[in-house]
Amino acid sequence: LNPIRMSVFTSAIFFPIFFSFYTVKANKPKSTTPINGKTTEQIEKMDSLSFDKFTREINEDDKDTSVPMTRKEFHDYVASVRKGPRVVVGNGKYFTMGAYDSALASGKSHDNWFQQKFMRKQIEINEKYKNNPDGILHSFIELLLHSIPQILFVSLPLFALVLYILYARWKQFYYVGHAIFTLHLYIFTFIAMLVIFGISKINQSLHWTALPWLNGLLSLGVFFYTYKAMRKFYKQGRGKTIVKFILLIFGLLAILIFLFLVFTFLSFFKI
Repeated sequence: LNPIRMSVFTSAIFFPIFFSFYTVKANKPKSTTPINGKTTEQIEKMDSLSFDKFTREINEDDKDTSVPMTRKEFHDYVASVRKGPRVVVGNGKYFTMGAYDSALASGKSHDNWFQQKFMRKQIEINEKYKNNPDGILHSFIELLLHSIPQILFVSLPLFALVLYILYARWKQFYYVGHAIFTLHLYIFTFIAMLVIFGISKINQSLHWTALPWLNGLLSLGVFFYTYKAMRKFYKQGRGKTIVKFILLIFGLLAILIFLFLVFTFLSFFKI
């Protein structure tokens, strides 16, 4: 099989299924402060006549002369009066762009270019999610979760580079050969994980004790397969292959941690 075509085909199946298994559910902002004894959720469900009558009571004390609010006006009103929980990212020193710009112009703040970018992003997030503390975490995790395909894509040439270093003395293997070997490993891992996902889904209905154990064996099988693939492809002895396998796993772990930190940082600026 052509490894590139097979990789594209496997990824096209794997990632939609992966994201269907691992989704982040958003928590709705809590309406902790009732408006005239009613929560915003209750008010939103009112029909037009009830909504007009309710907002007349908010607008003026005199029900005969008061005018109703539009839905947008009501949302603006709620935003202005609600004392909901405020989430603060960073030190919370500046809450508006205007305050921060004034501090920079007056010389009160001496932030460099990077610090300014970071502070402006903090202010933007604080303003966007001020009445929804769970919103930041939800958006952040969702962005990070959807970065996994990019992390794996970037990790592939780095994984091949680790193999290239481990087998540097074997001149018959060029970097491309290591890359193709890595591609096959990724394809097998994706297929194995699809099987694991399928067993997990079945277990949600059947609750068989044997199924989690089977998934555990399949997970270990991915590592065993990697060792056997290295032994067969590079044709080295068992001892040397085991040592290089352990080094490869630690190298891959270090790569994934590094890429995870990089994409975590990038996700912050995408919120």
